[in-house]
Amino acid sequence: HRDLHLSIRRKRQMCIRDRSYDGYLDVGDFVSSSGVSTNVQYLTGTLTQTVSEISWYDANDNGAVDYDLDFAVYKVESTGYYEAENINLDGNNGDLVVEMETEEWIRVSDLATIKTEATFDIDFLYQIWFWTYTVHVAELTVEDYYAPSLEGYDFPLSVGEHWETNYTQTTDFSGSSDYVDIPSDSTDSNSTSWEVVSQGLSLIHI
Repeated sequence: HRDLHLSIRRKRQMCIRDRSYDGYLDVGDFVSSSGVSTNVQYLTGTLTQTVSEISWYDANDNGAVDYDLDFAVYKVESTGYYEAENINLDGNNGDLVVEMETEEWIRVSDLATIKTEATFDIDFLYQIWFWTYTVHVAELTVEDYYAPSLEGYDFPLSVGEHWETNYTQTTDFSGSSDYVDIPSDSTDSNSTSWEVVSQGLSLIHI
């Protein structure tokens, strides 16, 4: 077994809407920490993001809407398919495939992230003669909770303004693998700095 570490990177955005865009999934951390012999650096693919609902977030988990504590949130769901073709993994040439599903709960009032959940299904497909073999690398679920909520913006925004966000991130891992070890749960204190450096025209058409 090898340790598995996956970095989840989110693109900050000023609006919440449905979208689909091409991109890449960086697997450098996974490769360097797992000890797997490979030449892959990143996978390319498409991520489709959908605002699936707007609802009340049950802040005190009592099953009822408490207008003094609860708040409106966007639930944003994403599905992605990423692939690197003709790569070498532990001496075999084939394709590395990652299917990803994510859910994010984002506060409506200030676009702060409350929590995220991401599921990764990682497979390696290679062929010997006429037979195709599938190596199930891992199925991994990563849940992140932020306290306080992760604020990427300090509204209202103005050029030259800067601010700092201090928060605790609790990450829970679960899943299965015959190839790598599922990471242990973790809790970290973080500090992120932000600054508005310029103002321009929006390229988003509604």
